[in-house]
Amino acid sequence: MKPATTAYTQILKPKQTARCADLQDVPKQRRLKIERATTSAATNATKANLTRQQPTRWKNGAKSLKNGATKGNDKMKDNINPNHYKTRKHECIEFTRLLNFNLGNAFKYIWRFEHKNGKEDLEKALWYLRDQIGNRPVMPIITLPGYDLLADKVECCGFEHAHLNALDAVLYAAFAKNYESLRVAVNRVERLIEKKYGKENGK
Repeated sequence: MKPATTAYTQILKPKQTARCADLQDVPKQRRLKIERATTSAATNATKANLTRQQPTRWKNGAKSLKNGATKGNDKMKDNINPNHYKTRKHECIEFTRLLNFNLGNAFKYIWRFEHKNGKEDLEKALWYLRDQIGNRPVMPIITLPGYDLLADKVECCGFEHAHLNALDAVLYAAFAKNYESLRVAVNRVERLIEKKYGKENGK
């Protein structure tokens, strides 16, 4: 058995020594220094490479993000306050902020129908007016001078006669706060639908 062990040792030991010489033959403290120096050099090389290459990418990326954000903001502004609310002497929001939810929505849909969804918008206005009649949610107080001012402002906006009458009826209903004035507003919107889209479509 000994010769076999000796032969085994003689065959394998040189390979083990050769394989481990670069690590085991170097004193421990020096080996640690070499390893630290190698790691440090690799790290520095990586940092130098990043310093040379990244700024252009970062700059281009930042520029791309900035341009994207600007385009996104412009698009958002268009969607939030589109031109069909701003083409008149006064903006729609100047009126709707003084009304309750139902009348404000009715006014908005009547205001914009020619530039947005046509008959569908007028039908939505009717829905909100009828909901106001049926459920009577609270309406903010609008005084007679306040109504006169709003009526004068909407008259300055250049709406065609039937369109103006429908808007004015909503404002008057907000001032009067009674069933009769709301019914007048409904009738004027129905007349506007009839005028624009034909009698058979008006309800």
